Amino acid sequence: MFLKKATLTSLLTATLLTPHTLYAKADDSMVESLMKLRSQVESLHSQIQDNQDEFVSSMKSLSLQKSDFEAQINRQVTQLKKIDQEMKQAQNLIKKRSSKTEGLNPMIIKAVDELDNVIKESIPFKVALRRDDIKEIKTELQANLITPEQALSKTWNSYDDMLRMSSENGLFKQTITLAGKEKLAEVVKLGTVMLFFKLPTGEVGYAKKESGKYHYVQELDELRQKQIYTLFDAMKKQIRTGYFTITYPLAYEGGAK
Repeated sequence: MFLKKATLTSLLTATLLTPHTLYAKADDSMVESLMKLRSQVESLHSQIQDNQDEFVSSMKSLSLQKSDFEAQINRQVTQLKKIDQEMKQAQNLIKKRSSKTEGLNPMIIKAVDELDNVIKESIPFKVALRRDDIKEIKTELQANLITPEQALSKTWNSYDDMLRMSSENGLFKQTITLAGKEKLAEVVKLGTVMLFFKLPTGEVGYAKKESGKYHYVQELDELRQKQIYTLFDAMKKQIRTGYFTITYPLAYEGGAK
């Protein structure tokens, strides 16, 4: 009987204590969760604040840059307007001076056209660049950008350059068209009479005139290849004068002899 009472008392005690213990554990878990949530909220709030500060700083920086760019643009626009005014004044002055010497224009244009034809018919050495320089004189003269006296001086200098080029030998680089393909090559110019080329891959050849036009021909003869190699080697060593065996009468139409 006593054992039964003791057992009953223990069961009642356990029954009374268990809900209280469960509630206490639930409260502890809830508090811990709330603390974690609060920590996360504070962390997110801090990140948002940092992002806002960074955004405000970026906007201020962009605003300063915008102001600086606008100031630069305004300065450039002002400078361009000033240059435009100066150009107009210069053109008016040139036009007034040119009116006194307009009789020179036909003679200068004729001389420019003749020089352009000479360049077009000569060996294919930087032809496009040289012709552009000549045509620029004519364009500037016709647009009253230069006076007839200035055009005459430029034309004379171009003739002088042509004469100097006819007596100079040199090693240069330019684009050539070989077998329908454009290739960058080293070229040796012998005055305005002969032009030889050498490709990075070792092929060599020369410029040949046929039917009034020049084209590039690859040399296949071993002896003549050696002659061209010797010529290029001498030019690279800055040997501008000396005796070289060249078997190409390239100033005339027809094949090499």
